[in-house]
Amino acid sequence: MTNSKHLPKRRFKEFELDGEWEQLKLGDHANILTGGTPNTSISSYWEPKEIPWMSSGEVNKRRLDKTDNMISNDGIRNSSARWVKKHSILIALAGQGKTRGMVAVNNIPLTTNQSVAAIEPDKTLNYEFVFQNLSKRYDELRLISSGDGSRGGLNKQIVSDISIACPNVNEQELIGNFLADFDSLITMNQHKLDKLKNLKKAYLSEMFPAEGERVPKRRLPGFEGEWSTKKLREITSLITKGTTPLEKSGEGEVNFIKVENLDASNGKILSCSKISSEEHNGYLKRSQLNENDILFSIAGTLGRIGIVESRILPANTNQALAIIRNKRSNLRYLAIALKSGSITNFILSNPTIGAQPNLSLEQVGSLEIPFPSLDEQKQIGEFFHKLDQSITLQQQKLDKLKDLKKAYLNELFV
Repeated sequence: MTNSKHLPKRRFKEFELDGEWEQLKLGDHANILTGGTPNTSISSYWEPKEIPWMSSGEVNKRRLDKTDNMISNDGIRNSSARWVKKHSILIALAGQGKTRGMVAVNNIPLTTNQSVAAIEPDKTLNYEFVFQNLSKRYDELRLISSGDGSRGGLNKQIVSDISIACPNVNEQELIGNFLADFDSLITMNQHKLDKLKNLKKAYLSEMFPAEGERVPKRRLPGFEGEWSTKKLREITSLITKGTTPLEKSGEGEVNFIKVENLDASNGKILSCSKISSEEHNGYLKRSQLNENDILFSIAGTLGRIGIVESRILPANTNQALAIIRNKRSNLRYLAIALKSGSITNFILSNPTIGAQPNLSLEQVGSLEIPFPSLDEQKQIGEFFHKLDQSITLQQQKLDKLKDLKKAYLNELFV
């Protein structure tokens, strides 16, 4: 550990006695090149598909083993597209949204469009070390490209002038490989999370009857017979919504829940703003929340679900969330049934289009809920609850890995 300006906070043991790192300018130790786009109106530049060709949006892949598009040998001969060596660092000079300033590594030789700069490092720089360094400096790259990070773009000269603090190439390689292994671990856990989410999506499709059907495709053991359907208003004691507080400070003693406070994957209620007890018990009284109320988003983002837990009370909500108070069904089952295919299809095909998509309380009350026996409801609710717990645990594991990598990035680089 050290506080030296030119030494990292954390260093691998075999390099602890080595000296300070050296500031190197990329343009002095790498070949910087930009690409081009063959004329899209000339088909012979794009067919046959012979040469990998990437656009700036593909930096989001981070590691490229293939590209979305290919050009022909004719295309590269008649454009500014140029071959980029394998294991170069690719930086988006421009692009939609957050693309500009993002970096990737190519695991294959390829060509790029004009919105990508390729950094082909010489023997003094390890490509993985440079990639990880620039990944860490995304916000900085956004700022130097425009002054405020919102508009403008990077260019070849700006990339050439980027300075990187570097140890010898052996230490660079060790740092780069360590962080690359961390990336592999993160990717593996992301795949596990995606698999669980896709599994849940498949179960939602198969464990509830398809539209017009009375029996689900997949069923838990021990159950048979047709399901009935109930309108949501028939199995609930309350369907209402809140309103926007007059006081906009976001301060007070009572939690005020909005759509964005509901976790999209598990429905957990995240941190939220506050309102005063006076508002909560006054003009917002009709939307006071009880434990086990279901929150169902009906404006903007439609169909997001959450269950109110005691820990969040006292709480209130606004007009973008319907409050559904259960009466005649299993709570967990009802919450998951509101995510089933028939309900999702209704939401997608029946929103009232205004400034933003929305559903009326009348439409919510008219939702037709698949309705098996209470015993089957309970088991289905438990099944999805356990699956959601697995998803939450995997998400937490992934988040911890990402946080740990972020800490290593801060400590392993100057």
